[in-house]
Amino acid sequence: LNKLAESIRVLNEKITKIEAMGDNPNDLYDRRDKLVEDLGALVDVSIGRSDKDEFMVFIGQQIYIQGSKKNEIYLAGNANYEGKLDLYWKQNDERVILESGRLQGLIEVRDFVLNEKINNVDSFAVNLMDTVNSIHKDGFGINGKTNIDFFEKRTLANNTFGDYDTNGDGVNDITAIFRVTGKTSLDKDKVLGINGQITLLKNDGKATPVIIPYSQDDTLSAVMNRINNSRAGVVASLNQDNQLTLKATVSEENPKNNFIIQHLEDSGNLLVGMSGILVSSGTSGAFDHRRVGEINKFQARAEDITLTSHYHPASHVKVNKEIISNVMSIAASRGKDVGGVQDYNTPHGHKDGANALLMASALRDNSIMVEYNTTFSEFYTSGIAKLGIEAREARQEVETRNALMTEYENMRQSIMGVSLDEEMAQMVQFQQSYNASAKMINMQNEMLDVIINRLGV
Repeated sequence: LNKLAESIRVLNEKITKIEAMGDNPNDLYDRRDKLVEDLGALVDVSIGRSDKDEFMVFIGQQIYIQGSKKNEIYLAGNANYEGKLDLYWKQNDERVILESGRLQGLIEVRDFVLNEKINNVDSFAVNLMDTVNSIHKDGFGINGKTNIDFFEKRTLANNTFGDYDTNGDGVNDITAIFRVTGKTSLDKDKVLGINGQITLLKNDGKATPVIIPYSQDDTLSAVMNRINNSRAGVVASLNQDNQLTLKATVSEENPKNNFIIQHLEDSGNLLVGMSGILVSSGTSGAFDHRRVGEINKFQARAEDITLTSHYHPASHVKVNKEIISNVMSIAASRGKDVGGVQDYNTPHGHKDGANALLMASALRDNSIMVEYNTTFSEFYTSGIAKLGIEAREARQEVETRNALMTEYENMRQSIMGVSLDEEMAQMVQFQQSYNASAKMINMQNEMLDVIINRLGV
């Protein structure tokens, strides 16, 4: 951009000097027009003049070139959006606002199209790891080992409490939790028999409150559907043990806030005594990620809470080293709770593959909520279908735009270009005029010759 702008600025100086001497620098006009056209292909530009001698180029409403002066543009990374580069004006450090052009198209692809696809892959990865780990830990390997994650965990927080330092000042300022599961097994079709409301905060950068009411005539299934349909950044489902599970989704505003539960509050008893998620109800018992130490607001055991993964979890999916070194630790056998201690403490036996089947079923059919899709299969299928639709629409839009560009270019050339037919007609006209003039001069010569030489004067 700056190279093209500098070339236009230099031409402006030369053109002004030549015009001041009374000449028309047509070749320089053409060169400047070509440079402006090249600039217009990159960004949305418009042309103006403060007076007849000062040529100005605008990007949006901001002056880029004014006669012999140029406003520099520079690139800088945005720390709030993973260091993605943006364009800024050097004179005031404000962001360059683009509305069209090749650069704006690339920025939109980066910030919206590709970002959505990256979020989808990350969501698939984090839900895959969490689902498999939560089931695998309850099973037993052939060697008798249990409580082992199948996938390695790499979390934002470097502690078991989920406390995390977001701005790098050395002080933890949030609690980053991806999933929490209740202690109690529930029947999703049973009437609740209690009243209350759940308060959530959207992960949209504005902490928009979302209220989920429930009444004594509601079933748990109805409340879960209400939560999921609210698009509040939290999804609800029952796990393999019919325990209520709440998980975070991607952020609507900043990828650095992906997979962080923002706020959980219950005025009644659904998330407290009934499901065993929160310790107490009301504002005082609410979990809020904007404070540290909030993991203590949960009744759940540590193994029933998943801390938020490090940024872009799809980039660090890795099988646990303990399993790689000894495949006998793969927990294919299902455990059982002996003694009523709410823990799978005894294996079913070496020939039992129930845990492996349970993991397979969870990844294929179970309603575990991956983002706002019910199952992994639905999530994957909807993603592929949407990609196909977007590709088709993009091709159609390109074809339409190319047709319009061709039409506009033809109109442009008809106005500014040279018509061969018109030029040929003019050449014939000029030739006939020249021939007529030549005949006129020849006739005058003959008349003078007669008058002077033949009349004997």
